[in-house]
Amino acid sequence: MERFRVFFQLMKYLWTRRKFWLIPIIVVFVFMGIVLVISESSVVGSFIYTLF
Repeated sequence: MERFRVFFQLMKYLWTRRKFWLIPIIVVFVFMGIVLVISESSVVGSFIYTLF
């Protein structure tokens, strides 16, 4: 639960401030971060290059 505290605080902030337009931006950043980590540390990285 301690790991996700920042995530929950961010979601609480977005919900109380009605900043719903930031959610897709955050999702894209998280997705791109996951793709970068996977592409650097595994064999799958060579297949990710063909997507771009």
